[in-house]
Amino acid sequence: MMRSQLKGLGTNHKKKHYDTRGKQRRAAMKRMGEENATLRLRIAEMENEMKDLKRESQQRRSEEEPLQAEVESLRTETRAMKRQMKTEREKLVETKSLLDGATSRCAALIRNEAVLKRTNEDLGIQIRGMRENVKNHKLQTADLQLQLKKLEEENKEHIEEKRYEYDFRSNLENDVED
Repeated sequence: MMRSQLKGLGTNHKKKHYDTRGKQRRAAMKRMGEENATLRLRIAEMENEMKDLKRESQQRRSEEEPLQAEVESLRTETRAMKRQMKTEREKLVETKSLLDGATSRCAALIRNEAVLKRTNEDLGIQIRGMRENVKNHKLQTADLQLQLKKLEEENKEHIEEKRYEYDFRSNLENDVED
């Protein structure tokens, strides 16, 4: 029936409405199924990507393990080198203090050497003066020895003269008495 025919009829005859909800629902279900299939494909792709990423991650880990071991050994080496550097620094500080002490002792020795040089020069001058004195004393001693010899000779002569005189007097007295 057409619409114009229905107009004149009573109120019992209503316009027939077609229920399009089922059609819409089926279309929506179809769309949802397609979207679901698309989502399943995307999920499958993402799962494959995840598997690839896990494989890559595992591969990287297996590649990184030797590197981790190397990093750990380098850290251990670094710690050992730091300890060695610390002991070397301590040795350097100790050596520096020893060197400073030795330097101050050397400076004191140099000052003492200068004092000794001056003292030696003074002693050299004194020794030269004493040698001159000894030389003069030797000359004086030689002169005194000569004078002593002369005096001894004069004394001998005098004694001989006196003895000669005494003998002569004694002889004269003896002669006079006789």
